[in-house]
Amino acid sequence: MEHNLIAPCAFLTLGLYFQENFFICASLILFIHIFMDRFFGYGLKYLDNFKYTHIM
Repeated sequence: MEHNLIAPCAFLTLGLYFQENFFICASLILFIHIFMDRFFGYGLKYLDNFKYTHIM
């Protein structure tokens, strides 16, 4: 699964529109997961080496 923001934004939109806490919580978990990966230097890995990411 790629770390893009489409799914969390969609879940957040659904959660706010239908006032469903499940979608809001799921979107927050996905946002936190993606931004923690980016903060700590993890990201999408290239095939040549595990240390090379899209961030570097």
